[in-house]
Amino acid sequence: MLVPVIWSDTDDRDEFAREMAGLEHELYRFFGNGRGKRAMPSFKTDVVDEGKDLKIQADLPGFDKKDIHLDLKDGSLVIAAKHSDEKNEKNDKGEYLRRERSVSSYERHFAVGKDVKPEDVKASYENGVLTVKVPKKAAIPESEAATRIAIQ
Repeated sequence: MLVPVIWSDTDDRDEFAREMAGLEHELYRFFGNGRGKRAMPSFKTDVVDEGKDLKIQADLPGFDKKDIHLDLKDGSLVIAAKHSDEKNEKNDKGEYLRRERSVSSYERHFAVGKDVKPEDVKASYENGVLTVKVPKKAAIPESEAATRIAIQ
C-alpha cells in the first residue's frame, strides 16, 4: 500500500532526490545496465587524427601480447584483452597458505568504416600500450566474418 508523503519544505525534497539518485547510481553499478551486463571498467584509449591515418593508443598494462586480440568486422575495430592470474603459495607440507585467482576481460569497439582493409591496419604492443594505425580511406570487399589482425 502506498502512503502519501507530505513535504515540509523544498530542502527535504531536494535531499530525498539526491539520496534516490545516489541509490540509483549504486544499483546500476551493482546490477548493471538492465540487459544482464554489469558496468565494468574499461581500458583508457587515445584516438589521434594523423591526417591519412587514425592512431588508437590503448593502455593495457599487465597483459601479454598473446592476451590481446584485434578484430575487424562490419566497419568496427574490436580490441579485446583477457588476462587470468593464479597465485598459489604452499608451505613445506604442500598445504595452501594462500590461493588467489583473478580474471580480467575488456572489450572496446571503434567505428572505422566499412572501407578499411584488414591488411592496411597496423598494430604494435610495447610497454603496456597497444598502438593501432587505421587508414581513413581504403577499399574493402563486403565480408560477414571477422578478420583477426596480427600484433607485431
